[in-house]
Amino acid sequence: MKVMECYFPSFYGDGSSYEINNIQEVLLRMVGEYEQKSEASQASSKLEYYLEKPVIPRVENFDILTWWKVNAYKYPTLHCIAKDILAIPVSMVASESAFSTGGRFVSPHRSRLHPKTIEALMCAQSWLWSEFNGINNPLVKNLIDGMELWKLEVGRK
Repeated sequence: MKVMECYFPSFYGDGSSYEINNIQEVLLRMVGEYEQKSEASQASSKLEYYLEKPVIPRVENFDILTWWKVNAYKYPTLHCIAKDILAIPVSMVASESAFSTGGRFVSPHRSRLHPKTIEALMCAQSWLWSEFNGINNPLVKNLIDGMELWKLEVGRK
């Protein structure tokens, strides 16, 4: 959430708080659905507890799968969500093909996830790891250039 609170104002301007609230609502609904499956309760307080924890510093050899395995007892519902989401194979692609409408990386027949969800996950991974490589990363530069062009095009309409 902290990453979104930092970057969304530059992407959405005044509408950033609306977009962040939408994502928070989706997260709460997702946690609620998983909670119902496990017959647990207090979905929102558990999610808030997790989100209020200090952010783990980024290190190059960090293993997210091991972290979730070790912390499964603290966050059982989020652990189940992480297992489902982290099981999705993610490909490294150029930003042009990530945003193109020409083809999809995973067809609806091969995955239960909607193609837009897969595309969002791929972009999110790229954005999050770009912090490691800094703003000089060509992918980040392409994304920034694309956003600036998009803003210009939207402004003309």
